[in-house]
Amino acid sequence: MDCRQEWHEIQPFIRGQLNGEQTKEFLEHLDQCPSCREELEIY
Repeated sequence: MDCRQEWHEIQPFIRGQLNGEQTKEFLEHLDQCPSCREELEIY
């Protein structure tokens, strides 16, 4: 996943609307991307 896609996944992630695979991919991306982690912290 790229950052633009991840930014669209932040709100569904917070709301618990991602399925297991989507959540796994989202968290794996966050582990490697300081920019997206920072974006998530804003929420």
